[in-house]
Amino acid sequence: MKKSVKVSICVPVFNNVSYIPLFLSSALQQSIDDYEIIFGDNHSTDGSYELLQKYAREYPGKVSVYRTDIHGGPGKGRNLAYQKSQGDYIYWCDADDIIHPYAMEKLYKEAVRFDADIVSATAYMVEERDGEIINITKINDKDNMPVNNEFTIVSDRPQF
Repeated sequence: MKKSVKVSICVPVFNNVSYIPLFLSSALQQSIDDYEIIFGDNHSTDGSYELLQKYAREYPGKVSVYRTDIHGGPGKGRNLAYQKSQGDYIYWCDADDIIHPYAMEKLYKEAVRFDADIVSATAYMVEERDGEIINITKINDKDNMPVNNEFTIVSDRPQF
């Protein structure tokens, strides 16, 4: 029988070796303990898979890494991570993301509080040039996002 956790952080990976340490540093500092981080490696050629295996050995039971059967788009890695997940909820992100330390706790509590299938949070895109931050843009705002069944089902892109 599979062990269940509150949240599975599912991450597709393809040649993200330079981002993985910072991503994992943020993901491993969550304020709740009952979560897992699952990587679906899509046949990386830059050492990402080997680095992730090292982290999986270093954090057994918290970090898992799986490799897709064949190389494909990001959906291959996402689907594999999802198939291996055990969480009550799935948190989708990418290997170049940084997760706030309270993100899993707050999102989980809101999902349970409202018996929600989906929860959303404000996200930002940070643009860098030569190691310097040149722009920070809000890419979704949970307080002003129009959500209803018809909009979600019919719309092919959000209108913020």
